[in-house]
Amino acid sequence: MLVVEHWLNELCEELCERLQSDLNQNKRIAHTLTLHARAFKAGDSESHNKFPSKSCPLRYGAAKMKEDALYLFQAGLRDYLGSCRIKIHGGQHSGWRITSLSVSASKIVPIPSVSSY
Repeated sequence: MLVVEHWLNELCEELCERLQSDLNQNKRIAHTLTLHARAFKAGDSESHNKFPSKSCPLRYGAAKMKEDALYLFQAGLRDYLGSCRIKIHGGQHSGWRITSLSVSASKIVPIPSVSSY
């Protein structure tokens, strides 16, 4: 799980930088954070299709994004482990591996302009 946390931190920092740049240059904000992951379970060729993507409202700031992305990952992992009937023993996984991990922002809209009267 520490490796996943490390990569979520890296991905969220990168996403935060890109969103801040877009905000400064294009005056747009994103509203949704989505986590995508793929996992593989030994002996189950269909297991990579079972890790669900999860979304939540996007909170700006790398630390907040990482916190939310980790929560989304854990929710997806619970669903995945339930669908594959895998158990975690003492923080160790039994036969499953994360093979892909990404975070994205969506529902990017212009900031409403303030009209002068």
